[in-house]
Amino acid sequence: IYLRKVINSKEKFTKLEGIREYSWPVLVVTATLILFFNIDVLLAGSFFNETYAGIYALASTIAIIIFIGTQPINKALFPITASNTSQKKSSKKNFIKALSLILFLALIALLVIFIFPDFIIYLFSGKEIPEAKSIALILAIGTTVLSITSLNLYYKLSQGKTRGYTIIP
Repeated sequence: IYLRKVINSKEKFTKLEGIREYSWPVLVVTATLILFFNIDVLLAGSFFNETYAGIYALASTIAIIIFIGTQPINKALFPITASNTSQKKSSKKNFIKALSLILFLALIALLVIFIFPDFIIYLFSGKEIPEAKSIALILAIGTTVLSITSLNLYYKLSQGKTRGYTIIP
């Protein structure tokens, strides 16, 4: 019943000029970000023994939560700024709001990791691992920087600023 208008509406064809040229920068940026927060665990697995690689993977997983938790903000900002750009409106305020929200959420996560590292590690592993405690905060700070970088990259993409995307990897 609720979809009646949608089902009965007629199709409208539209031209999506430049969509293929635009999709390459988006693919490169997205793939680079995903690779960036996964490659450290792969490298740790090849350079460390199984025990230390597992400890590093645990600390890295705790840190990656910051990145994953802030990605919805990027995904929400993208269409808003793209729409503003197409309508010749400024989207700087939206970027500042998104950046503030990411910084706020990341700061809360960093404080939780700093104040309760034993509890967080126990929550994820079921046991106390002092070695993971010593690197979790450092990795979380690095992931916060990655979240801010991700916001900036997606903001530029939403504005159609794709020049120089090949140097990102």
